[in-house]
Amino acid sequence: MRRFGPLELVLFGVAPLACLGWLSWSAFGNGGGGVFAIFRQAGQAVSEGHSPYLPPTVHVIAQGNSYVYSEPFAYLFVPFTSMRERVGAVVFLLISAVAVALAIRLLGARDWRCYGAAILTAPVFGAFSLGAIGPLLLLLVAAGWRYRDRAAGGVLLALAAAVKLFLWPVLVWLVFTRRLRGSAAAAATIAAVVGVWALTDRHGLTEYPTTLRVLNDVYRKGSYSPQALALAFGASPAVAAAVSIVLATVGVGVIFLLRRRERDAFAAAVVLSLLATPILWMHYLVLLIVPLLLFSPSLSVWWLVLVPLWATPSFASAGERWRLLLTLTVVAVVASAPRLLS
Repeated sequence: MRRFGPLELVLFGVAPLACLGWLSWSAFGNGGGGVFAIFRQAGQAVSEGHSPYLPPTVHVIAQGNSYVYSEPFAYLFVPFTSMRERVGAVVFLLISAVAVALAIRLLGARDWRCYGAAILTAPVFGAFSLGAIGPLLLLLVAAGWRYRDRAAGGVLLALAAAVKLFLWPVLVWLVFTRRLRGSAAAAATIAAVVGVWALTDRHGLTEYPTTLRVLNDVYRKGSYSPQALALAFGASPAVAAAVSIVLATVGVGVIFLLRRRERDAFAAAVVLSLLATPILWMHYLVLLIVPLLLFSPSLSVWWLVLVPLWATPSFASAGERWRLLLTLTVVAVVASAPRLLS
């Protein structure tokens, strides 16, 4: 058995645990807040029989405290309404940490240092500090991959896409790799989510496209997406939107061409999810752990690709070109993993 030196133990063991301790103290001391506060408010609303959505206007959405996810997802946060917000924030942080650890395990990691290294990345650290859902999405996608040959895999991937629509490429992957049970289970899951949504908040469902449109109009310029990059270089909104359409079209073609190499195709689907979305926040990049571990299940220099993201750890880019170019370069390098590591 290989022995690990003191530096490795400190860097990948003590330091990540210290970060989690500091984040827990910060979440408790600050009284929660962040994205978690929005989830908790949505849970409170649905528990009282109300819609979790605020009016989908530019003025309201721009305040940054609107719930913009599928309505059924809000029910997961009902238990947090019985806790003080600061306590709930700490509990959710711990759940998120467990989600990341489970995802790494499900992706086949063979090196304990990967767990610590993941916590030390800017996207994961940022997701923890904000109380964002990136870690939960990572777990659903990782579990979907792990159980890809069962109907459960389709259910898990569909739930991920139902929570955040930008993950639609993983459902395309199911179809292209001819996983009939998984595809059928995914379709049934999406239908069930929409059905529950229609029964509990029909108005919120019909208004949801408007919510997404206003959300994109307000925030895409300040995110890390290719659309934001195009806008930063002076492109019109129409041209910027066309960038996403082109990327989505090319990406779907790549997934189809790689369909017989399912691991490569799945990695391509995850990367496409990040590149084709109009809004890309830093904490969405926790999903880059998926292609990293699929092609490098042990800690390697490949993990250093994520280090430059600490130069721009903010969840938004504020439309600054250097932040956009740096972040999208990192995504592009991770996308090349199949060619470099296979």
